[in-house]
Amino acid sequence: MKKVRGFLAITAVLVMLLSSCFVGDEGTEPPKLTIRNQSSFHLSNVRFSDIPFIVEGTDGLPIGTSVEKEIAANDVGVEIYIFFTRRSNQNGDIACRTRAPIVVDSDFTFSFFNTTEVLEVANPSNTGNLESITRLEFDEDEDIQSQLVKKTKTETFNSNVIWSLPSDVTYPATVEIYALGAGGGGQGGNYYFDWGEKRGTGGAGGGGAAAYMELTIEEPTSFDIKIGRGGAGGDARDSSSGGVHGSEGESTRISWGTNTFTIPGGKGGGRSGTTGVLGGNGGVPTQGFPSCRGVDGSTGNRNTDINSSGGNAGSLFVNGVTFGGTGGAIRYSGGSPRNRAENGTNGGGGSGGYGGPPNNPGGRGGDGQVRIVVTWYE
Repeated sequence: MKKVRGFLAITAVLVMLLSSCFVGDEGTEPPKLTIRNQSSFHLSNVRFSDIPFIVEGTDGLPIGTSVEKEIAANDVGVEIYIFFTRRSNQNGDIACRTRAPIVVDSDFTFSFFNTTEVLEVANPSNTGNLESITRLEFDEDEDIQSQLVKKTKTETFNSNVIWSLPSDVTYPATVEIYALGAGGGGQGGNYYFDWGEKRGTGGAGGGGAAAYMELTIEEPTSFDIKIGRGGAGGDARDSSSGGVHGSEGESTRISWGTNTFTIPGGKGGGRSGTTGVLGGNGGVPTQGFPSCRGVDGSTGNRNTDINSSGGNAGSLFVNGVTFGGTGGAIRYSGGSPRNRAENGTNGGGGSGGYGGPPNNPGGRGGDGQVRIVVTWYE
């Protein structure tokens, strides 16, 4: 679309100096792009230019949903492709873009259908429609295999770090993020006297959530990784209602650009705001596909010594990789030392403590974890 010249262009510049709003050719309202998913596939990581089109609480556009966004001034009237990952249990997940670019110079709606023409980002010669396209297997095409070699690097993170993609990565690259929230702390033990001495076992902490996200990255990128810390175990106390509840496990967060991927931690044993010895709930994921809720911690007993099991972290199985599903601490009744609670690992919940003060707190929840797999072709 031709830009307005002369007096109108000067007027537009003046308005832009006086206002932070978009100024286009025909007014001050920026054009809006609506992307609808009317296909029979879940579409994740949907992006137009650097603008994500993601339904809140998901990793993209679930079937039958849509998202509307305002378009940046430098993207108006420019040919731009829509990038996304098509999810399919039958044909496999595949990072794609639209085969033809779209141009937005006024309010516009783009709809994905099963018949929408797309191509594979890693292999632009691999084209088809949204329903039929499959990931190109290089060992089935000697010509392509002789030109492109698949490269993969895997990193696992157990502490906070700002991590950049390796310098030898070529673009576009696929980045897979596997992440666990932290486990909740176990409830402390308790002691009281009622026709004799009574000692109880606290509720165990819940496991952190697990979630996966796949991204298509087209330039060097850094990721700010914040590993959730496991919840502290609650103190023991002299009470017939149970020990002090354990603390909630922190969320794990991965940020890049303007995006943040958050994976919640598990709840503490004894459950804050309640009385009694209930196990903590597992963390509930709000982003990522697939994702998995953490396992609840076991319920304690205010009057006796019983086994106490922290909930395992949520479990993922994606592209042949198993991640999470472990880490819940176990304290066996009558063990040695009998009263000591156990700490969780890898997003698992801490066990409940046994007996009264001054010792016998609940176990600490396990810290979260992040694994990143980078794949590219050269």
